[in-house]
Amino acid sequence: MACVASPDWAIRKPGNKRAIRVTRQTKASLLMILCTGVLASCGDVPGLDAAVSKEVEAAPYPELLPAHALPAAPEQRLTESSEEELAARGARLNRRARELQ
Repeated sequence: MACVASPDWAIRKPGNKRAIRVTRQTKASLLMILCTGVLASCGDVPGLDAAVSKEVEAAPYPELLPAHALPAAPEQRLTESSEEELAARGARLNRRARELQ
């Protein structure tokens, strides 16, 4: 099935039963969004230069460490009993909420 063009620019792809209508209003909306994006990207964002203090700007770049010199990963916070502990804590909090009502 070939691409079918009608006066209102209906596009039909092979195997697709539904047509996507691209009207003049849709084209105008897409063009307006594109122009707005282009104009927005050309402007300077005020105040970003003032967000960094002079001390931070003048500070030396931190020393990079090789992978073997990095600190060890923290221990796992979840344990075998974490699920039961969280369920018990949730039950206590629900009980306290009911008492406060």
